[in-house]
Formats: sequence, structure tokens, C-alpha cells
Amino acid sequence: MVKHIILTDATLDAADVIVITKGTLPQTIGSLAAGSYTVRNTSAPVAGEVSAVASGNWWTEGANIDLDYGNDRAYVAGTAYATIAAARAAGAIIVNANGNDTIAVSGLGTTYTLAGRGTTAATIGTEYIAAMGNSTNTNLVYIGTTSSGASKAGGWLTDGTSRLAQTTSTIPAASTFRAAVRVKSGAGLLSFNGVAGTSTTTTSLPGGINTLVIANRSTGARAWTGTVNRVVLLNGDLTDTQVHALLA
Repeated sequence: MVKHIILTDATLDAADVIVITKGTLPQTIGSLAAGSYTVRNTSAPVAGEVSAVASGNWWTEGANIDLDYGNDRAYVAGTAYATIAAARAAGAIIVNANGNDTIAVSGLGTTYTLAGRGTTAATIGTEYIAAMGNSTNTNLVYIGTTSSGASKAGGWLTDGTSRLAQTTSTIPAASTFRAAVRVKSGAGLLSFNGVAGTSTTTTSLPGGINTLVIANRSTGARAWTGTVNRVVLLNGDLTDTQVHALLA
């Protein structure tokens, strides 16, 4: 297919960027993918090259949910919101009875990863920076800390039984906390500040996961009293390296 750049003296702004879909082929005017193009300024074509550029999207590539509290913006189920408040107003984020932001979760596959970043509280407690569950905590995916001051970088329960859990080195209060848990049959993985924690060979995955809760779990018993900068959920198979790099 021949690709063209049409030069114009007219002033363009964001309103002039048009996306046209023909069948399943998206054709974008105003946001060019890398490749060779023909530049038409006169009747004589001139060869040109467009270098590869970033997508320009702020949210994590492939994310189902990306809540960026640090920059007050949200991405939920394919829609970007300019502010967290806008996502709440649209119903993409629901504040529950405990005052926590919640997001409906559906369609999770056989492997997915939940990650969070923030700072720990002035006094370390048993708290979750983020958790996903089925409202009864019998099936649960979580990341947080323990009251002993040790990292509980993540884990999951299936039918009330712990399938992946970790208590590792002590982490200080009021410090950076970046953790992720990959749920995957036979290859569960925990990451704390980019370092691998416990892995598991269990094939028993949590079922009925339907809600993501920020800074707590659904029953309200694990309130995060530090800060939350960002939480992301990716429904797909990430490599170990990709898990460790999340929200770095």
C-alpha cells in the first residue's frame, strides 16, 4: 500500500487529527507510524522517511486498568479519563462504603498481573495497596505489607487456601513500595522493588475475581495508610523481566 504525506500551509491543531477505519485497517491522519512515505508537495513525489515514535499514551501498554493517582488520571477498560474524578463521575470507578476506589473486573484469562506503587505508612501494618477478590476473600489477589514490617509483595488465595504468599526482608516505614504479583498456573511470581520473591508451581488459580479495590480489600480489613501513586492490572502473559519492570 502506498502511503502519502500531504504538505499544507494551513495551521493544524488537535481537531484536525482524524482516524478513519476501513474494514479492520485503521488509517490515521496526524499520527504517523514508522515507515517510508511519499511526500506530495508538488506534482513530483519526493521520498521521505518517518522515524519510529512512541505511541504517546501515558498508560501502561496492554493495561486493562491503570490508575495514576500521582498525576491524577485514569485508564479503565479502553477509556482514558483526564482525572480520577472524571472516571468516578463516569462510573468507571466506584467509591465503596469504606471510601475506597473500586473497579469492576471481568474477562481475566489464565494469567494476569497486578502491580502497585506508593509509599509505606509511618508505622508498618498489615495493609494492601491493592487487592482483587470475589467479595468474600475466599478468592483473592493482593499486594501489601505485614504488621511485622516485612514485605508481603503479593499473593493469592483460592477457595480460602493460600496458594502464593511471601514474607521477606523487613521494609522501612515511609519508604518506596513497588510490588507486583503474576497469577499464572505453575508459574506464579512475586516482585518487590524489581526483585523476585516467592514463585509457585500451584495450578489452582483464584476464581470469580470481579472487583479491584484500591488501598484495601473488599471487606475493608486491610486499609493502606501510606500513599498510593499508581495501580495497574494487565490481563496477559508477562515475562519475569516485564513483571519486575512494572511501574519502575
